[in-house]
Amino acid sequence: MAKSIFNFEKENEGFAPCLAQPDDVMSLIFTSGTTGDPKGVMLTCKNFVCNAESLMKTGYLKENEVILGLLPLHHCYAFTTSFMIPLVGGYTATFQPILKGPEIVKAMQETGVSFAPAVPKLVSMFYQAIFDNVKKQSSFKRFMFAIFYSISRFFRVWFGIKIGKLFFVQIHKRFGPKFKFFVSGGAKLDPEAGEKLWNLGITVMEGYGLTETAPIICTTSPYHFAPGSVGPSVPDVEVKIDNPAKDGVGEIIMRGPNLMKGYYKREDYTAEVVKDGWLHTGDLGFIDKKGYVHITGRAKDVIVLGSGKNVYPEDVEKHYEKSPIVAEVCVFGQKMADGLSESLSEIGRASCRERV
Repeated sequence: MAKSIFNFEKENEGFAPCLAQPDDVMSLIFTSGTTGDPKGVMLTCKNFVCNAESLMKTGYLKENEVILGLLPLHHCYAFTTSFMIPLVGGYTATFQPILKGPEIVKAMQETGVSFAPAVPKLVSMFYQAIFDNVKKQSSFKRFMFAIFYSISRFFRVWFGIKIGKLFFVQIHKRFGPKFKFFVSGGAKLDPEAGEKLWNLGITVMEGYGLTETAPIICTTSPYHFAPGSVGPSVPDVEVKIDNPAKDGVGEIIMRGPNLMKGYYKREDYTAEVVKDGWLHTGDLGFIDKKGYVHITGRAKDVIVLGSGKNVYPEDVEKHYEKSPIVAEVCVFGQKMADGLSESLSEIGRASCRERV
């Protein structure tokens, strides 16, 4: 525990400071959580401080980091990464309230941002802007970009070496001289956006967490690209798979000092998701041989076919979304006559605004 946080003393100022205790509730955030109905998540001083310390224990953050704050602080992810980490670790924080590419880039350059917590949409915005700009270049420049991109991708895939900074100097200059990496959280990152940015030498980490865990549970490394994974659990946090199937997929459960105190005035909901000190996240996934966690979907969203096969809607929807004629799609299960199994159904909206 950070001594400077819980044992702060101020003398001869004519007032007695309010000393926060580790188990004091620091915030009450209402969320649908793991059970669907809105409920207040009680997060303590210990939850936030320990989660910030866990992230610092990874060793990914060095001295004199400048962290960019882009997201609203009432969001647990933004509060921990953009406020608590600078406070506990003694880092500098830059807050940019305007979420427009030129304004963000300007702030990064002027303040020497090294670490930028973001959501997938922001990461995809940078990815799209870079490749849209390439399309506007002359045929010769597009040809040279394709060659250097292929070489950079080859070295990353086969040798784990990022040489994109050598080839794409002008792109990296736009993010500022000290920029190291983005961390994407809050939702699943588009694998294509993540991989292409890595091929350019731009590091994008991906994290996983819940409001109930203040919020970080897992994060990937800035040194190794891990497509389809959210990485191992952060220090001091344990993760395991509950009741795994033959393919190793089961519910992801966790425990650690960042686990909430409980739901406000809802002991029933708390007892439903926290059992023997383990939080049942409601997310399905598996852990590979490296200890990396892979999320496959939500437990309540699994569609069980008459054949006994489990189908995860997100996987089917991603397949549809690859088509340029599909704008939106929703895959769901419909109960069969036996009342036990389901059949697959889908509705969608085409890019030409016709039903598909």
